Amino acid sequence: MRIVFFIIMLLQSTLSAQNDYTFNSLYRSFEEGKSFYVLKQSTIHAAPFITAAVLGEVSTGTVIRVEGRMDEIFKVKGFRTNWYRVTFDNKGELEEGYLWGGNIAINAFYAKDNPKVLFLYGVDHVGLVNRGNYTEESIQLGLYVLKNSRVQDSVVFEAMGTLYTKTQGKAFGKKGLEAIKEIIEIAFNDGYCGGVAATVTIFWDGQKLHYVNLLSNGFSTETFANRFYLYPQEHLEKEQTIILRKESGTFDANKNPVYTRQVDTRYVWIGNRLNRQP
Repeated sequence: MRIVFFIIMLLQSTLSAQNDYTFNSLYRSFEEGKSFYVLKQSTIHAAPFITAAVLGEVSTGTVIRVEGRMDEIFKVKGFRTNWYRVTFDNKGELEEGYLWGGNIAINAFYAKDNPKVLFLYGVDHVGLVNRGNYTEESIQLGLYVLKNSRVQDSVVFEAMGTLYTKTQGKAFGKKGLEAIKEIIEIAFNDGYCGGVAATVTIFWDGQKLHYVNLLSNGFSTETFANRFYLYPQEHLEKEQTIILRKESGTFDANKNPVYTRQVDTRYVWIGNRLNRQP
């Protein structure tokens, strides 16, 4: 089977997914009885309607507990999803109210060596993206970084796949980069041959978040192709060099990889961007 690269394969199926209420999507279904973080500054309402009385405000990073998903649906900035009945701390008192699901973070994780730094992300909006000779709807995610519970910065980037593509985020520390505090990777994976397999890399320098790149992978039962970064702690080359490695190959009879091609491109991080070395 031919390897398919998904560098900009985003969401021809978003429209149909937006009208599909099976709720198997990570972006739409928050499990009852579990706690989550608030993604954006939001209001808690007395009923699952935007016009209902406001019970209180919750800021980015506030912990809420989901008590139930409502049938009521609301659309904000192109994203259509349910309201949730939640409990939250309102000035020291535990209260119950209703929060629109688009304001709940789908994932959160701490900095590798600093539990005071929290990263969380979720849907920022769904909008049209120009692909050159056509446009299509695309999920745009917002990543926030908080230090001591205060928002330091945020960045918006394009998600890969559909509403049903699995996603996971992780911070890896600085890996030897002097100007960076955390290397962050947001991974997307459909989990099947021909599906999306891609990673967005973002750097946190202690003050600002910097979108770096989208790297896609492809695989089948017979072949594979990968792209990934190697950082100073992971190679023996010149200090502060970042290596972009592209490799491809096949599998032998025992399913072990057999590399047929490997190409390295070298960069340094200067001026808040990757600069290719000659």
